[in-house]
Amino acid sequence: MKKKMSSSSDSDPFAECAHKEEAIRCYLKRLDEIKEIAKQEYGIESCEFDEMFRNEFLNERLGTTPIPIAHSKHGFSQFPVHYLTMCFIKYVYSQLRRYMVYIAVLAILLTLVNYRAELTRVFMRNIQVYIYPGMRLWRKLTMPIIRQFPQLTQLYDETCLISNPFFRVANLDCSPCADVINVVDLTIAPHFDFVGSNIPHIIKQIDGTNKSVARIHRLYQRNRDMFRSEADRIYSSDGSIANLDQLFDVMLNKSGKTTAKSIHILWRINRMTPGRILRALFPAPKAIPQHAGIDIERYVAFDMNGGVTYQLPSTDCSNMFVHQAIGSRIIHLKPTVECEDQCRRISVKLKENQTLFYDWWYWKPISSPAQQLIKTTSVSYIGSYCI
Repeated sequence: MKKKMSSSSDSDPFAECAHKEEAIRCYLKRLDEIKEIAKQEYGIESCEFDEMFRNEFLNERLGTTPIPIAHSKHGFSQFPVHYLTMCFIKYVYSQLRRYMVYIAVLAILLTLVNYRAELTRVFMRNIQVYIYPGMRLWRKLTMPIIRQFPQLTQLYDETCLISNPFFRVANLDCSPCADVINVVDLTIAPHFDFVGSNIPHIIKQIDGTNKSVARIHRLYQRNRDMFRSEADRIYSSDGSIANLDQLFDVMLNKSGKTTAKSIHILWRINRMTPGRILRALFPAPKAIPQHAGIDIERYVAFDMNGGVTYQLPSTDCSNMFVHQAIGSRIIHLKPTVECEDQCRRISVKLKENQTLFYDWWYWKPISSPAQQLIKTTSVSYIGSYCI
């Protein structure tokens, strides 16, 4: 080992170290390298190496008497008992220091769990003062982002940004759908008290407005800027249709190119102003109780050339209605996961000017073309209300 140490020091190892701090770093680096060689080739532990180095330094530099060292039959240094004790204490201390952080974190977590009720009361009592100042600060911090991406303001009206597809209701009472064998037809004998009973039923509603895709387009043209800024979100089965202008271009065939492809487009409205303007063409069903509140979120589904099969969307309010404004569709009411063992699947053909009522707690509706061979256009208005 001394031979290796001397060979490494033949050429000045600190020649590249110009300053005092650099010399010290180089010195420590070389010392670590020698310590690693001693451990790998001679089996000398770090603690033993430190003592040997200390003795050598005291002997040569200070002229003191080194600590007597004996050698075992295995060739390893045998140090005095007091020094081995110190090495053991240092080792235990280093291990405790390593795990001290984990012990502290665990102690803090146990404290929070044991005193969570008291900590919650203290937190809620003191946080009230900082809510509004914190919101004002947050608003100032986010203003540059909103100016750069104004479309993010649409998220303000969202009640749910990310839905949970695995959500299930425990012990849901499925008795409202357990005895339902078909959709009740009230188009011939209206009975408005039937609304709100959770049993699917249809009524006929003629409001005197002549609905057509061209008339919807004219309404859009008169309020184009407003619709583009507040209600321009659509979903299309055709990737080439991404906004309302392209929607009406395809539905009205403005390009002059006919297509036999079935297309489904869903127009979503979740703001007050566009919803109020659409009421001119799609008024609320008269069968809805007067004390009920109409949900702001609503949809207009366009199906061209028969359309495709798709699941109708859900809104915040569970009392849903589907008004068939143009054409016809077949609505399959599939029981929800919680009630699929107790309720059966039912279907109804929803004709023009008819409105279907159902409750999405018990039914998941699927819309399919009414006539597979005849390619027709269909427009459905989907909304909901809370009682």
